[in-house]
Amino acid sequence: MKTPELVEHFFRHEYGKLVAYQWAAVLADLHRRCGNTETAERYRDAAVESAPTAAVKELLERRLMSRAPADRPSAGLLAGAGDQQGRGS
Repeated sequence: MKTPELVEHFFRHEYGKLVAYQWAAVLADLHRRCGNTETAERYRDAAVESAPTAAVKELLERRLMSRAPADRPSAGLLAGAGDQQGRGS
């Protein structure tokens, strides 16, 4: 396989894996917010299982395992995102 073909092949397959866990995490959070607990758990498990690193798995477990009430949707996946950037200090 020539270099351009190899790069294209690698990009397509590895990028697909990277996007897959993120998409599953988003779907888990959205289903949780809508009250679809079983579907949310299925997507959550898929996201955690396919996360690329231990740190990402830990973050997903921490964020997606929270059982935030439906009336406080901001308490889920995106909660604390601003804290990572030093806001509020």
